[in-house]
This record gives sequence, C-alpha cells and structure tokens, in this order.
Amino acid sequence: MRRLVLSLAAVCASAMLSACAGSGGYVFNNTNGGKIDRVIFSAGNAAPGIFKLAPNAGAFLPIVAVGGKGSQNSIVPDQTFVWSASIAPAGLTYGNAVNGATGTCPAPVAGTIISQGAVTSPLALRFPAANGAYTGSTATGGVNPTTNFDPYDPDRQSDTVIVVPVAGQLPPYCLVVQATHSGDGVFGTQVVFVSN
Repeated sequence: MRRLVLSLAAVCASAMLSACAGSGGYVFNNTNGGKIDRVIFSAGNAAPGIFKLAPNAGAFLPIVAVGGKGSQNSIVPDQTFVWSASIAPAGLTYGNAVNGATGTCPAPVAGTIISQGAVTSPLALRFPAANGAYTGSTATGGVNPTTNFDPYDPDRQSDTVIVVPVAGQLPPYCLVVQATHSGDGVFGTQVVFVSN
C-alpha cells in the first residue's frame, strides 16, 4: 500500500509539472545564454502600466525592463540593459496599459532648450544609487535627482532606470526611453508622457 501511495504521488507530481510547462512564468533552465526575443517594461510607480511623469522638481519615474522569451511571455531572469532617451516626435502615440486609452505626443514647446528628436539621455535618465534605495514620491516630487540617484552613464548595465523631467524643457512633451539587452542587442522602447 505504501508503494502504491508513493507511486501515485510521483505520477501526480509529474502530471502537474507537465501541465505547467509552456504557460509563461520564469525560464529557469537558461540554456540559451540568456537570449531574449523582447523587452517588457513596467513602471515602478503606484499605477502600473501608466508611464506618465509630472514635471515637478524632484519627480521621478522608475522603469524596470525584463527579457521576455517565447510565445508564452516567459521571463528570463537577471537580464541587464543599456539605456537611452530622446524627445519624442509630435504625433507619436503613448498608451495606458491599464485601461487601453491612448494619447498623442505633442510637439515640444518652442523656445525651450531641447528640440524634437534630440538625444536627452544625460538630462532625462538616472540610475538607482548603489544601495538601490530611493526616497520621495513619484507623483509629487520630494527627491533631488542629482543627489538621490547615480548620474547617467551610457555604458552602465542595469534592469532599472530612473526617468526625471528634462531641465529647461517646458511640458507637455514625451520621451522615448530605449532599453537594449546587454547580451544580444534586442531592444525595446517605451514612451513616457511628461505633463501636469
């Protein structure tokens, strides 16, 4: 009887594992050297799926990138990316992944320091401090991005970047943030709407 129970338990465990195969989740058996087919973004703020930044001094938006693989959107853990950002052209669409609403990026305000398409990585991006901590509110500000975060470094590899308002650029405007996978060059872009 004891052997029968153990055999039955082994069969059930095997069936459960087979049923879970191919249904997303994490790819733990990473035999492809961490290769990915897409970059998936999440906003590290209180409203997931919404990439909006208020232009207040001290406001910030953490963006996390993960590598996705396969038709089931399996996540390949422990991936790093190099980051860049630029002012979005007028007419580019941005979206709200929560309710599916979309908007159109406005033309950058004339007379400010940045022009459409200009590379703004050093002005718009920071990295979490070495201890990984940041304080303050993403909605109303409360941090000094030059002291609470590490400065932008085009060669730094990270899964997280901090987007801050571009100094001297009047809102509204959009930023196109790009994450390029350090391993195989797969990249993804995320539009961030900067407005009150």
